[in-house]
Amino acid sequence: MAQKTINVGSAANSGGGDPLRNAMIKINENFTELYANIVALEDGQVDTDIKGSVFADDSTLLVDSVNGTISAANLTGTLPALDGSALTGITSTSLGGQAASYYLDFANFTNTPTTIAGYGITDAFDGAFASLTSKPTTLAGYGITDALALGTTSTTALAGDTTFSFADITSKPTTLAGYGISDAQDALVSGTSIKTINGESLLGSGNIAISSGGSAFTNIGIGADDSTIRNISEGESFLILGGTGITTASDAEGNITITGVAQDFTFSSLTGTPTTIAGYGITDALTAGGALTGSSLEAEAVGAGVADGNDLAITGGDATEVNSTGGDANITGGSGALTSGNVNIGATQTVLVTIGSGSNNVDFPNGTTVDFTGATVTGLSVSGLQSRGSVTGTTGSLADAAEADLDITGFKSYALLTITTDRAARVRLYVTAATRTADASRAEGVDPTSDAGLIAEVITTGAETVIISPGAYGFNLESSPTTTIPCRVTNKSGGTSTVQVSLNLVQLEA
Repeated sequence: MAQKTINVGSAANSGGGDPLRNAMIKINENFTELYANIVALEDGQVDTDIKGSVFADDSTLLVDSVNGTISAANLTGTLPALDGSALTGITSTSLGGQAASYYLDFANFTNTPTTIAGYGITDAFDGAFASLTSKPTTLAGYGITDALALGTTSTTALAGDTTFSFADITSKPTTLAGYGISDAQDALVSGTSIKTINGESLLGSGNIAISSGGSAFTNIGIGADDSTIRNISEGESFLILGGTGITTASDAEGNITITGVAQDFTFSSLTGTPTTIAGYGITDALTAGGALTGSSLEAEAVGAGVADGNDLAITGGDATEVNSTGGDANITGGSGALTSGNVNIGATQTVLVTIGSGSNNVDFPNGTTVDFTGATVTGLSVSGLQSRGSVTGTTGSLADAAEADLDITGFKSYALLTITTDRAARVRLYVTAATRTADASRAEGVDPTSDAGLIAEVITTGAETVIISPGAYGFNLESSPTTTIPCRVTNKSGGTSTVQVSLNLVQLEA
């Protein structure tokens, strides 16, 4: 704390000095800081730099601030361990009476290790022959001079190209065991290893008769599609003959090849197909001219069953398509729902559609075109107007003050009610991507041109909803209009983040 000075005024009793209480407060604050420093010194704690020389209690100079030295004569005790800091001012040329070069001579070292591991060496040769690389492949490569090379002759050694036959070998064994053979058949000469066939010994001369052991072949039966069994006796043969479009062939080994006409097995390949339902054996189909009461009429077209000028009455069933150019189409029962197809009535006919009582509806599925050209519609009540809703888009990660294009899927035309952001941001909505690009560099606070294509622009200070009042009319003005709402978003949150934009809209165009 800086020293606080009491204002005594310009003269005695001038009234320009500090009030007595304020002066005493300054005095107390000065003494508080002073006493705090005195206590620190009494405790032997100094929390600030000391400038000047330092003397002991007996006035001995310990630190000479004039020369910047510490008196070595007054230092006692042991030196701390060296931590690698630079030592200066050391002038000794010997250590322990020896020059520095003495300690650089390995021969002067004592207690040296006697093993590679003792020196901490891990990449030394392990002494194994297998660990050697680039080993020679010849006797000369190894420096061997007393070996007999292949192909040479000697009085005490065979020539390198000498060969022997089995007949040249002496002292050959006379038994299988002598050769070390263990998987040979025992000789058929002893009374304990004689093999027999049908109880007759294999030893000695003569013929061994082998019979079939069963009944003799008599005949074999072969049948065809006509279920007639043909017997083929011993010594006879049978033929495999072809038929219409089928041929057979055999080779020397007796293999038989059957060749037929290729078939694709498609319905269109069939010949002689029936032309009536009865011809196909179908019994559950509706024939032309049959009664439709209590049934469903589900057909792509109505033919001869309902001739032009006649009435078609469906009682208790459903109708999916009714075509008549001169009569009435009366659906008097059942659901009566025309879920697909058409009701075609001639231009000269009087049209009367009666829904009946209760909550009956005439539903037109999505995409259905209803043409009332020239018709008079009375008592019409239409429901299904669009309700407001929200569409949302989120940018990628943006640095503070960074901008990015954002496409939000909405409607071709819409009424804009509110714009909501999840953090501070600048949001601009446009009619096309091209107008968004052209207006991208416009600074905040600068009005756009009249043809800039800007729908709305808001600047939020956080997570905020901005009311568009009055509501803005927005639309897509691409050459082929889409439901895309082109946006330009600037992150103003003060940090890197994504920005979520939500638009509350009412659809105005299909």
